[in-house]
Amino acid sequence: MSKLSRVVLAAAIAVVGLSAYADGGWIFDSTAKTLTCGDNVIKNVTVKDKTKMTLSIGDNKSNANIVQLDLTLPIADGDGVAYTINPEQGSIGTWQGNKTLQTLVLPQPGCKQIQWDMFKNCTALTSVEIVEGATTIGSQVFNGCTALASVSLPSTLTSIGSGAFQSTAITSLVIPGGVESVTASFVQLCYNLERVIISSGVKSFGGGNFFNGKNGHAANVLNYVEFPDTLEQVTGT
Repeated sequence: MSKLSRVVLAAAIAVVGLSAYADGGWIFDSTAKTLTCGDNVIKNVTVKDKTKMTLSIGDNKSNANIVQLDLTLPIADGDGVAYTINPEQGSIGTWQGNKTLQTLVLPQPGCKQIQWDMFKNCTALTSVEIVEGATTIGSQVFNGCTALASVSLPSTLTSIGSGAFQSTAITSLVIPGGVESVTASFVQLCYNLERVIISSGVKSFGGGNFFNGKNGHAANVLNYVEFPDTLEQVTGT
């Protein structure tokens, strides 16, 4: 193989093997019950529906072999057979308190909701991208992710649960206009929060969101909040 300098594949090729997926997607090992992508390993993975080729992820709270978790990447087994993660809530397992996960892209294709408490207290998590198609972020999902500084929300979002980003390190946030009613306290105790833009379409903004008191004193660096003309109600913040 030392003289091989070029490989050309026909555009019609649709099935790829293990090595082709190594850097661009997850490899499913049904015996080990794992999904692997580079150095990242998701554990406790089982077939949810054999006819639909869907997978379900179990408990990964103590999994120390995961740093980057992108649930939007393609999945195939060693024979190139494609799988997807079951789109139902609860199919991506439990990650609460995981100490190694740093970056996250979700949800999986076909899933619109991120279940409450899912990534609570993942203290190494620094970046979260929630992709287009997602509509709901449950309560307390990222509460206590104290290193989480970067969050990207999709335009399709319609609901953010109470405490969803509470006690994180986010510095700025854009709330999509599809979230007509912003719940109370979803960014409470975010001591680094400097800038918030509330997009046109939001009608109600809940209380407690800008409460950042620490030890009974104000510890607030917030310096810019943009409210839209569509806003009809703001409760105590």
